[in-house]
Amino acid sequence: MNQANQSSPYSSSYRSEIDGLRAFAILSVVAFHAFPRWLSGGFIGVDVFFVISGFLITSHIFENLDKGKFSFTDFFGRRIRRIFPALILVMACSFAFGWFVLYADEFKHLGKHLASSSFFITNFILVDESGYFDRLAETKPMLHLWSLAVEEQFYILWPLILWMAWKRSFNLLLITISISVISFVVNLAFVSSFPTQTFFYPFGRFWELLVGSTLAWFFLYRNSLFAISERLANVISFFGLTFLLIGAFFLSKDFDFPSYNALIPIVGAVLVIFAGSKGFVSRIFLMNPLATWFGLISYPLYLWHWPIFSFLEIIEGGTPQLYVRIAAIFVSIFLAWLTFRFVENPIRKQAISNRLSTTLIMLVGLMGVLGLLTYNGSIKANLTSVVKSVESTEVIQFDFPFAESELEEIEQWWEDIEARNACFSSLEISKDSKIRYCSLSDLDQVPQVALIGDSHSAAAFEGTSYYFNKDHNLSVVNLGGRLFGNVINHPKGSSPEIDTYKGGFEIADYLEQRKSIKTIVMVSRGYSYFSEDHIFSIPEKPQLLERKDVFAEGLRDLLKRFLDRNIIFVLENPTLQFDPLSCDSNRPIKPISSFFYGDRCGILKTYDDSIHLEYIQLVREILFDFPNVILVDPRDFLCDRNKCYSKISGRNLYRDLNHLNRNGSFVQGKQISDSFNRFKN
Repeated sequence: MNQANQSSPYSSSYRSEIDGLRAFAILSVVAFHAFPRWLSGGFIGVDVFFVISGFLITSHIFENLDKGKFSFTDFFGRRIRRIFPALILVMACSFAFGWFVLYADEFKHLGKHLASSSFFITNFILVDESGYFDRLAETKPMLHLWSLAVEEQFYILWPLILWMAWKRSFNLLLITISISVISFVVNLAFVSSFPTQTFFYPFGRFWELLVGSTLAWFFLYRNSLFAISERLANVISFFGLTFLLIGAFFLSKDFDFPSYNALIPIVGAVLVIFAGSKGFVSRIFLMNPLATWFGLISYPLYLWHWPIFSFLEIIEGGTPQLYVRIAAIFVSIFLAWLTFRFVENPIRKQAISNRLSTTLIMLVGLMGVLGLLTYNGSIKANLTSVVKSVESTEVIQFDFPFAESELEEIEQWWEDIEARNACFSSLEISKDSKIRYCSLSDLDQVPQVALIGDSHSAAAFEGTSYYFNKDHNLSVVNLGGRLFGNVINHPKGSSPEIDTYKGGFEIADYLEQRKSIKTIVMVSRGYSYFSEDHIFSIPEKPQLLERKDVFAEGLRDLLKRFLDRNIIFVLENPTLQFDPLSCDSNRPIKPISSFFYGDRCGILKTYDDSIHLEYIQLVREILFDFPNVILVDPRDFLCDRNKCYSKISGRNLYRDLNHLNRNGSFVQGKQISDSFNRFKN
């Protein structure tokens, strides 16, 4: 029998403990974004929001179906009044601020995310870019709207499903539980193999909202189950808060998520709602005036805090200082209160009307159009140049190795060869193996030098090709993948990424058939393959000692394959602690930290951590047994006794935290080419 045709013994009303639960959710999310090391699982606040939304929305639908008054116009009108006003304001401000401070590429990507957010599909768009916990995610001001997209997708589908089921007198509880179980199974089935998709897509998330929907059904139609004593309510609310705190403090981005781990915050939220206002946890922690106030501003606070953090990350060129993040929290809270007080609340109090809904829809659509025009280049950013030609006092005192005439010669050479540049994203070398292949020489020219490695070899490729051609009349080919990807082919398994582009052994197989290549240059971010930076290489994360042993054995085996060749082994260039674009940039807003710490374009003791030092020592020990190998250390041209630098004589050498740009490529290429002379002596 369809319970929605019965008279419900319960009707929803304002529940201050739910606003307090909202406060817990939003403060957890804000704390996680501001202090991820302090509250590693604060992202579970989004899951708590999902449960609350499912509970409240489904309660509203059930009640109106009971009364025969359910209206899609009324339902969506309420959702539009609730969601659109604050969203429009935040998106408009982000667009204007982004136009003012972002460079062309950054502004273009902001336009893409504004457009997808306006149509509530940003969760699908983000899947093809990066994961929620990736470092790059911190520079996407609209990233947080993925969860709003999931909720909107739920709001579109769920009322339609319930209305159709109600019309046909289906059992609404059975339908709710069935869809919830299917979504949960999808989540479990794909979270390991497709973690990013499972995190963002609604198919693996709807169960969290439907748990709240199931709870709403029981409140409405089995309300007697919740006639519990105050003592039992105290116990239930205590365990509910305990689950929430465990999730916030002990979960982290290293866990599969949602997976089973999402049950921790979900169960916590359900227990708190179940206990209601009788539990002491609710009365003391969730129903006090401060908690309910944060609950009331939770939605605009969620909208405001992430763009503020993200723009700071972009302007600062890295994670802002602690005091900057604390100030950002207070600014976010203030803007959230203003939005609630003067935008959100006044519009919510207005009567639902087609004119109001249409206006709000058109304004959201306008933001989408502006985003699309920005993404296709019709709307240009205020900034076009990345770096001013400004001399910095904080630069290495070596002379830049190129005269202006030579720089012009390099640029002309690049223009000449660019047309015949042959770079293949994948070159199949056997049925099961492929590598990246790139040559800047004539396609019919036989290469004599192979530059092998990962993205760091690609960054060094232009300069190395130029100087080997200029100084030694030798042609260079770049063979890339994961140089040490299967050097550390640990018996516990390797990841799909490693399997896609093979590492050093497959490159060695390829080079054995290319006898013309007498010299091999190895450039990679080597140390990270046995550090926590590259967990993917050994998924089950053995101890560091085990990593080192596997790495050393694999590197020795690889070098033995090249005993008849000349080898130049290049250590990793220093990793910066800041975004090089923040050095002498022409953004109209300077990094706040520069007012307190000055120019951050020098970094202290870049190799002072144990992983770098152990890597260098290990490589030196291994290369001692291979007299055909010359070791090149980028610190020789990037560092003095005290500091390592991102630029020489005012010229930037880096394009990001650890990859060299074209300037850096030619400086490093000159160093590598000069080291080749030692084979002639």
